[in-house]
Amino acid sequence: MTDIFALWLPILVSTVLVFVASSIIHMAPLWHRNELPSPPDGDRMQDALRPLVQWFICIVVVTALVAYVAGATLAADAAYLAVFRVAGTTAFIAYAAGCWPQSIWYHRPWSTTLKFTLDGLIYGLLTGGAFGWLWSTAG
Repeated sequence: MTDIFALWLPILVSTVLVFVASSIIHMAPLWHRNELPSPPDGDRMQDALRPLVQWFICIVVVTALVAYVAGATLAADAAYLAVFRVAGTTAFIAYAAGCWPQSIWYHRPWSTTLKFTLDGLIYGLLTGGAFGWLWSTAG
């Protein structure tokens, strides 16, 4: 078992990696380009950017929960692949599974849900990689 406070570096690095990746995914003309309308004017652009702070806080909370699960289930000397598997899977579930009921119950297009699931997979892989890479420094 690894103390969650010893995992501050993987939490910080994972949070930054996911935040940067999500910014690129949602701002670049990739698979989400048709999902959100362009802001009509500059003042509203400021209002649209404020939720980025809430998203960052959400990532910190998710990553702290990932650290809790990984710390509670893995030994301090766990191998990279074991850490990657636990942290990555936990992060994927946190980022992706919550959007599935939107298509089941609220008729969000499944194509949108699949895109958000792909986002969650990317975030999970980044989180798992960061935790696996930095695990030995935390123990």
